Amino acid sequence: MAENIERIQRRLSNTITVEELIAALQEQEPDARVAFSSDYGDHCHTQQIHSIQGQITEDGVYTSAYSSSGLAVADDDRDNYDELPKVLIIR
Repeated sequence: MAENIERIQRRLSNTITVEELIAALQEQEPDARVAFSSDYGDHCHTQQIHSIQGQITEDGVYTSAYSSSGLAVADDDRDNYDELPKVLIIR
């Protein structure tokens, strides 16, 4: 489990912090719409846009071979959920 947690933390090390997000947002127009993009996975790496509904939760993260990032959001029923690293998830 400890090795798995270290792997998760390494992958999350390039994720911005709350402080960095706040600083970036303070430079924007207050009424600007916010979305995020992800690689569609095709040969041209088309960027698809996803809406942000405004729900923010703190969830556990685990490694997953089914994700191109190698990480997935854990549900409360997952074994060792309380021991998993937590991140803020914006939906």
